[in-house]
Parts: sequence; structure tokens; C-alpha cells
Amino acid sequence: MGNNEDVMKKIHEEQLDRVLMCLNYIGAFVLAASLSRVFSMGWQNFLYIHIFSYIVVLWISLYKKHLPHTIKSILLAGILFLLAVSGLSKFGLVGYSSAMMLIFCIVVTVFYGTRGGIISVLLSSVAVAVVGASFVKGMLTLNLDILGYIQSPFSWILGTVSMVFLTGLIVIIMSKVNSQLAGLVRDLNTQNTELLTTNRALSDALDETRRLKTGLEQAQKMELVGIVAGGVVHDLNNVLAASINYPEMLLLDTPEDSPLRKPLETIKKSGLRAAAIVEDLLTLSRRRVANKEVLDINNIVAECVAGPEVERIKIFHPKADIRVEHEGTPLKIKGFPVHFAKTITNLVSNAAEAMPEGGKIVIKTSSEIITVENRPDSKMSEGEYALLQVSDEGQGISEEEKEKIFEPFYTKKEMGRSGTGLGMTIVWNSIKDHEGYIFLDSIKGRGTTFRLYFPITHEPLPEKKVRPALSLKNGRGESILVVDDVKEQREIATKILTMLGYSVAVKSNGEEALDYIKDHPADLVLLDMVMQKGMDGLDTYQKIHELRPEQKVIIISGYAETDRLKRALELGAGAYLKKPYLTETVACAVREELDKKPKERIVYN
Repeated sequence: MGNNEDVMKKIHEEQLDRVLMCLNYIGAFVLAASLSRVFSMGWQNFLYIHIFSYIVVLWISLYKKHLPHTIKSILLAGILFLLAVSGLSKFGLVGYSSAMMLIFCIVVTVFYGTRGGIISVLLSSVAVAVVGASFVKGMLTLNLDILGYIQSPFSWILGTVSMVFLTGLIVIIMSKVNSQLAGLVRDLNTQNTELLTTNRALSDALDETRRLKTGLEQAQKMELVGIVAGGVVHDLNNVLAASINYPEMLLLDTPEDSPLRKPLETIKKSGLRAAAIVEDLLTLSRRRVANKEVLDINNIVAECVAGPEVERIKIFHPKADIRVEHEGTPLKIKGFPVHFAKTITNLVSNAAEAMPEGGKIVIKTSSEIITVENRPDSKMSEGEYALLQVSDEGQGISEEEKEKIFEPFYTKKEMGRSGTGLGMTIVWNSIKDHEGYIFLDSIKGRGTTFRLYFPITHEPLPEKKVRPALSLKNGRGESILVVDDVKEQREIATKILTMLGYSVAVKSNGEEALDYIKDHPADLVLLDMVMQKGMDGLDTYQKIHELRPEQKVIIISGYAETDRLKRALELGAGAYLKKPYLTETVACAVREELDKKPKERIVYN
């Protein structure tokens, strides 16, 4: 506001200077004319008015830098009005009074705006009416030889000069006003452009803020669920071990035609199913120790579509037509094969549920070069990405559902068929674990497409290791020390290892294990990572490592903090075995750990 007032004040000062300049020149000619009229016609009074007016104009010109703008403009307007009225009373409408009235109105309007212009017009009208009435009533007389005035060359010279200066003044004022208005318009257009640019920037910033806020809220929800999940995973896996391992051991001694086999197999399958749900919870906690490996997503897709999970989806949704489209060349990324396959399975399940009447589900893979111009997310780095798209012809997802679809336990699927409501949450977490991006394109009633981007790697694919067939009872009497704080876990491990042909000793905490191993060397230690009392797995392993640097150790846990487990593996621990484990998994892990070369390490999922 202050800037606008300064601009207007500057404009008015410039206009006032021009008016003063013109009046200085016009005043000199008018004063000369008045002097000549004194000698020829005796117009002394008229001369006095001109002398007074000219002195005022000169005084304003000399002291204009020291006078307030308001004083200067009022004095100039008053001089113009005085000259106009004096001319009107002397010459009536014959002289220059009409032009002077016009100049007065223009100047006042320029200096004081519309309101000032209206007041000047009213004053001029009143002055003309009063002077006119005075002439009509005989109070004023026109003592002017009109013919002589018209025939006088001096009158024409003075009139011409006055007209040039007066009309020139009008032209200068109006042209300058027009120029300044054009400048103001340009400035306003520039400011408007800047405001629009700033507004767009603010709008983009607000959108980015809202997006970041939404992402932060989503991340906080995931973190909270992960914390809760992580707190119960270890205990759940310990509980599930009994429902998996005992039926498994009983089945080994149960004849094929026994009526007990089916119930035992059902118990085992139920335990494995529960273990899979716990694994989903572990995925939510996002605390895993497996190293990323190079994957060909085309192979993962093919194996997943041909696998038992997708076959199960087809059983529940026989009208779903699952198709795969992919490039011929491998699309390599770095990630976790099990979790990547779980992502595909969950997206396919989601698509099938969205098509109760059936339809096509298309799984498409391709490569895409992402640049600043075409990246779908401003946070995406430029580079080469593998693009996995899963599309369906289903009911689509509303805007409201889009905001909730990745939230834990949010589901609109049929209860009993579709898991726990963690599927899309696991997808979201898996994408983050793979340093990828996920985008959802959907219109209600017109289908849905999920687009998943993963950074491509050019590292070679690992060689496939073919595990030789092993007899379950492959122990050779080697001594194995089991360290676990849960009694049931110690009993299960003892039964499995004894059945496999090993000599087993058990301890319930790290302190007991250290005391035992000082005097009783063991070929292998099976060490639980999370123990409630005394030393945990890492502390125990560090002490064992100090006593026996070459001691072979398998880390076992239903759940472990990533940093502590990694530390144990860095110190030299061998395999990592996750609870609940199957007898076959234990047999392979123990045999391979006993037979492997130093510095080798295996993770068993």
C-alpha cells in the first residue's frame, strides 16, 4: 500500500512540474499583453491580477522542493480558477476564460482524482452562473471593443501563443498520464505474472506438503504396527513351533494307512499357515537380516504364477484369467525373492477379489528410463527402472479407498478367503524394502492398475545351487549344544537333533552355555538370539568367540533385532535359522554348517 502511494505522489509531482513550467511561459506572455492593454485600454485591475498570479507561480517554482505537494497543488488550482473567473468577468465568454476553466478542471482532476474533478466542475459551473447573472442584471458590463480586439494583431498573437501553450499543456499532461498508466499496467501485469508464479509455487509446495504429510502419517502407522508386530512375533513363533514340529515328528513314525495321518497333517498345515501370517507380521516390522540378492523379476513372476499360492487363488476365483506379458531379456533388480513373490501374490489376490464375475488379470513387466521430464514422482532418481504392472478389469477403487488401501487390516474382501487384511500393507512395506515406488491408477467401475518401479541392476545373476538330497538321519554322532530360554524349544530341538543322529546338550541361558563350553567342546552350537534373562544371543556369542574363535554357531530366532543379529553374523556366526523350523530345514542347516568351509554363511527362511 505504501509503495502505491509513493508512486502516485511521484506522478503528481511530475505533473505539477509540467503545469508550473507552462504557466511560467504563459504568464510571461499574458503579463506582457496586460501591460499593453493598460496603455491602450486602461485595464489596470486586470494587470494587478496577472502580476499577483505570476508572482505566486514564480514563488511556487522557486520553493517547490520545500512546499508540501498539497499546498502547491491548491495554490496552482486557485491561480487557474482566479484567472478563469477574472477573464470571465472581463470578457464574458469571448476571451480565454472557457479554456482556463477547462485547464482548471483537468489539473484538479489529475491531482485529486474523480472527486476533485467533480468539485472543480461544480465550482466552474457556479462561477459561470454567478458571472452570467451579474451581466444579465447589469452588475457587470462588457467594456470591450470587440471589433478592435478582433482586428488587433497583438490579440491574435497572444491568443495563438496562449492556445499553443494551453493545448500543449493538456496534451503533455494527458500523454504523460497515458504513459504512466501504461507503465502501471505493465508493472501490474509483471506483478500479476509474479503472483501467479508464486501462487503456483505455493500450490505445488502445499501439494508436496500434503503428500509428505500423508506419507509421514502412513509411515508412522506402519512403524506403529511394526513395533506391535515385532513385539509378538518372537513369542508367536515359539508357540507355533510345537504345532508344527510335533505333528511332523509323529508323521515320520506313522504308517501311510493310519487314520491319524490326516489329522496330524491338518495340524501341521494349520501351524504352517499361522507361521505364514506371523511372517507377514515380521514383514510389517521390517526387521530382517537376509541380504539382498540379484533377481530376475521375469523368473519370479513365472514361478509365482505357477506356484501354490496363485493356484489357491484360482480355486477360489475360477473365472479369473491370469495372463503374463514380459520382455524376453532378464529384468534384474536387487531384493528378497520371497518377499517379492509375496508382493505379486497379494496384488493378484487383490485383483481377483475385485472381479467376482471374472475377467482378465494382466501381469506385465518392462524396462523404463526415468528422467526429470517423465518421472511420476518428484522424489524418483533418474535412471533405468524395472516396471511391474498388475491390471484387472474389476470394480475399481474409489478415491476414499485409495487413501486407505495400504493401511494395516483394511480390507473389503470376503472373510475367510482373503487373509488378514495385511496384504496391501505388506506390498507397501516390500516396495520400500526394495527401494521402489508404487502408483495406483484406478477409476471406480473401470478397473485398476498397480505400477511398481524398481531400480535395475546390471550385476550378474547368482548361480543356482542345487542342494543334494540328504537323508534325514544324517548325523554322525557330532556333539551339538542347544541354548534357548524356552523349555519347549529346547525339548523340540533335542528330539529333532537326537532323531537326526546327533549328541545333544541343552542350556537355558548364556551363562550356563559358557560354563559348559569351557570344559565340553561342541562341534556346533544352536544359539537362540533373543533370551529374556541374562545375556542375549549376541553377548553369548561374543563370549564364545573369545573362548573358541573357530567355534561353529547357528543363530536361531523367531525374531531378532537387525543390528544385533548382523553384528553376530559379522563376528563369524554361520547360518541363520528362523523359527518355527521344519525337521528337513534343521537337518540341512546342521549338516551344511558342520561340513562347510570357514567364512561361509547361509540364511534359512
